[in-house]
Amino acid sequence: MVETVVAVQNNQLAREIDALRRAKDDRERELEADNAAMRREAEGLRGELESILRELQAIMDSKMGLELEIAAYRKLLEGEETRFVISQMRELTPPRLLHHILSISTRPPVAPVLHK
Repeated sequence: MVETVVAVQNNQLAREIDALRRAKDDRERELEADNAAMRREAEGLRGELESILRELQAIMDSKMGLELEIAAYRKLLEGEETRFVISQMRELTPPRLLHHILSISTRPPVAPVLHK
C-alpha cells in the first residue's frame, strides 16, 4: 500500500514534470519567434535609417551648392553696385568734380569751440 501511494505520487510528479517541460519548450519557441520578428524589424529600421541618412546627405550637398551659388551672386551684386557708384561718379562733369574737390580742400580749418 505504501508502495502504491509512492508509485501514484511518482507518476503524478512525472506527469507534472512532462507538462512543465512542454510548457517550457512552448515558451522557448514563442520567445525565439518573437526574437526573430524583432531582428527582422531591426533590419528594416536599419535599412530605413540608412535611406534617411543618404537623403540627408543629398540635402546637405544641395544646401552647400546653394550657399556657394548665393555667395557667387552676392559677389556679382557687390561688383555691380561698385560699378554703378563709379558710373555715377563719372557722370559728374570734370569741372564740377574739380570745383567740388577744390572747395573741400580750400576751406579753412574750423577751430574747435571751447565751452567754459
